[in-house]
Amino acid sequence: SRQNAMGKESKCKECEIFETKVKSLEQEIKQGIQRIKSLEHELQSASESCTSEKKESLDSDLSATQEKNENNLLKEQMNTLLEENKSLKKEIKSVKSEKTSFDLDLFEEIDNLKSKYKDAVRQLNQLTG
Repeated sequence: SRQNAMGKESKCKECEIFETKVKSLEQEIKQGIQRIKSLEHELQSASESCTSEKKESLDSDLSATQEKNENNLLKEQMNTLLEENKSLKKEIKSVKSEKTSFDLDLFEEIDNLKSKYKDAVRQLNQLTG
């Protein structure tokens, strides 16, 4: 049961590492979004200084670029989340199986201790009675 407790601590540490990685990815995504917004703002500023015909073309390009960037970013986020989801499902399955075996071992040990206690009480009563 000591090994099981250590295994659970290890899993918790793995969870902390995983959460740190998730936070890091979220921060990278936020920075990417900020960079995209900055570039879009620069493109929009440049388009305002152009002729109306050129402006329409730039607006169209800007819209297409925004859509493409958003789609790419969403695809990356989705893939990352799918991978994390898969990893977490495996980890949950592993922890559940460890928990099941730990619980069974614990109850078996309790039953053994009860039996030994009854035997000890019986022997004590025989010696004193």
